[in-house]
Amino acid sequence: LKEDIHLASIAGGTDICGCFVLGNPISPVYRGECQSAGLGVDVQVFNPQGHSVVGERGELVCTNSLPNFPSGFWRDSGERYHRAYWDKFDNVWHH
Repeated sequence: LKEDIHLASIAGGTDICGCFVLGNPISPVYRGECQSAGLGVDVQVFNPQGHSVVGERGELVCTNSLPNFPSGFWRDSGERYHRAYWDKFDNVWHH
């Protein structure tokens, strides 16, 4: 690849019409890592016990509210929506 091409991984996408983590053209790129949290996003990785961890595998979570979170699913009483994003950790969005 050319040196002036910036490749970056993201996470978030269509669920929130934005990114939890994304590329940053002024930060170095490391294989298997995302460069930056999205602006205003308190993104963390939780272990199965719900504790924030660094340098370990875990669940990508967002611990603050964002205005672009979906408010529900079409024709769903809220059960599917809750299972999809909120049932692993108390009051924390998981992706």
